[in-house]
Amino acid sequence: MQLLPLPQRLDLRAATGPLVSPLLRRCVGPPAAPSPTVVLREDGAFLDSHPSCPEASRTQAYRLQLGEQGVVVSATGAAGWRHGLATLAQMLEQTSDGERLPRGTIDDFPVLPWRGLQYDIARGMAYRHEHLKQVVRDMASMKLNLLHLYLEGRFAYPSHPELHEPGLMTPAEARDLTAFAQGHGVTLVPQVNCLGHMAGILDREENAHLREAPDDPYMICPSHPGTLPFVLSLVDDLADCFDTPFLHIGMDEVAKLGHCPRCRQRLAADGHAGGLIADHVNRIAAHLRGRGIRALVWGDMLLDLAQFPGTHAANGGVTGWGSKNCTARALETLDRDVIICDWQYARFSPAEHVHLRGLGFDIMPALDTDDRVCPWGPERGLDEHIPAFFESCRQSGAMGAYACTWSLRLGEVLDNRWLDFAKTAECSWTGGLLVPDEFAARFGHVFLGLDQPLLRTLDRIIKTDVVPPTVHLLSRIMKPGALWAAIEPPPGHASPPKPVPSVSSLVALKEEGLLWLSRACEHADRRSHWLGCLDLPLQVDLLVLRMFALRDV
Repeated sequence: MQLLPLPQRLDLRAATGPLVSPLLRRCVGPPAAPSPTVVLREDGAFLDSHPSCPEASRTQAYRLQLGEQGVVVSATGAAGWRHGLATLAQMLEQTSDGERLPRGTIDDFPVLPWRGLQYDIARGMAYRHEHLKQVVRDMASMKLNLLHLYLEGRFAYPSHPELHEPGLMTPAEARDLTAFAQGHGVTLVPQVNCLGHMAGILDREENAHLREAPDDPYMICPSHPGTLPFVLSLVDDLADCFDTPFLHIGMDEVAKLGHCPRCRQRLAADGHAGGLIADHVNRIAAHLRGRGIRALVWGDMLLDLAQFPGTHAANGGVTGWGSKNCTARALETLDRDVIICDWQYARFSPAEHVHLRGLGFDIMPALDTDDRVCPWGPERGLDEHIPAFFESCRQSGAMGAYACTWSLRLGEVLDNRWLDFAKTAECSWTGGLLVPDEFAARFGHVFLGLDQPLLRTLDRIIKTDVVPPTVHLLSRIMKPGALWAAIEPPPGHASPPKPVPSVSSLVALKEEGLLWLSRACEHADRRSHWLGCLDLPLQVDLLVLRMFALRDV
C-alpha cells in the first residue's frame, strides 16, 4: 500500500479479510451492509502525541484507524475529515476488489497550512470551466488546498465591459467554481495586477489615460487620481465573485516609474521609489481589509540585489530598475497585513524568507516549476529545488507556499505537470527530501495505477534539452507561420542555437520517449488525462530537431 503525500506516521499490517464495501470507494453514503462502517469522529486528542504539528495546521490533521469493524476518521473538523477520506480513497483505489484494506492507524498533518498551485490562464487562453473543476479534484486528491488563478484581463469584470471578449472567465463561472472548490477543500485566490503587467487592461483606448507612459500599456500610473478608483473596481469585481480570504494584486517587475510628472516629482522628493510603491499597495490593501480579505503581493520589488546577490527574484524587476531606485525601501512603510509572495525561480535563497519574516511579514513564497520551457527554470532541477524550497518555508514559519506555472502558449499544458505538482504536494505536506526514482514510481502507482516504473524515464527524456538553456522559450517563439524563428539567432545573439549534443542522438531519444509514453498510456487505469498531452513536448522537440537538420544540410 503506497500513499502520496506520505503520512507523518503510519502503522499498518496486511488485511485478513474484507473491511469495507465497494460503495465506500466513493467515500459517500452508507455502507451496503450494517457493518463495517466509516465513522467521522470529532476528536483531536491524538494530536497530543504530535507536538511538531504547527498550530495553524491542527484543523487539517487527522487520524485514520482501520479495524475489523470498520474505519474511523478522527479530526477536529471538516478539513481533517476530508484529508483522512482522501487517504482512504487512495487506499481503496489500490485494492483489487475495493474492499480489502490493511489494518492499523495513520496519524497525519501538513507541515504548511496553505499548499497550492498557480494556474496562468492569462496568455490568450480560453477559459475552460469543466477543466478547472477537474484541476480542483486532482489537487484535492493530493491534499493541495490553494489554487491561485492568474487572470490579468482574462476575466469579464462587470465594471469594465470595455475589456469583455469571447473566452473570458465570467462572474457566474467564478462563483460556481468557488463553491465547487470549497466543497473539495480548495480555496481560490484570484490575481489581477495593479501596477505592472497591465497591458491586457490598459491597451484599451478607454483606459489609456491611466498609463505611466502614454505609449506603453504595461504599467498604470500610481499617482494619477483616477488610478485608485480604477484598480479598486477591478479588485471589487473579483472580491464580489470569489469567496476568498486572499486576493493577489501583483506588483512584480515594475520596469520603471517616473514617466509622468507626478511620479517624477514624488521620486525626486523621496530620493527613492519605495514610498510610492508602498503607498499604492497600502491603499489597495486597506480597501480589501475592509472586506475581510488580505492582499498578496509579489516580493521581487521588495528585495535589493546588493543585499541578496545571486538570487533570481532579488532583481527589482527584470530590468534591475528597482534595485537602482531602492524600491526595497517600500518595506519601511508597507502594512504588515500584506502577505509577501517571495518568488524563488532559477536560484534559491532561504535568506529572503528569513529577512521578510524578521521584518514582521507573513509570507507565502512561490517557486517556478517550468523546468522545461523557461530560461528562468531552477538550475539544480526540481528534485532538489522543490524540497529545499518548502523546507525553507517551513523553517521560516511561512503561512504557506505554492508552485507556479506560466502558460507560454505552445508546449505548456498544465495536465502535463502533475508529477512535479505531486512533488509540491508531498514536500509542502510531509516535508523532507525526494528520492526521484522512488517518488516517480509511487506517483505512478498511486494516481495512475501503474505497476511498472515508467514515469521517471519518460520525465527525464521530456526534460532533456534540445537547445541551450538561453533559448528555452522555443515554445513561445514557435507560432504558426513563424516556425523558423525558433532556430534563428535569439535576440542579442550573433549565432543561431545549436542542438545539444547532436540532432540524430536527440531524435532517437525523443522518439524513445514516445514509446515510453505509449506504454504508460497502455497500462494506466485511471486519470488518463494526465498522460493525454505528454506527447506535445516530445513532438515540439522533434519538430525543432528536424528544422535544425534541414537548416544545416
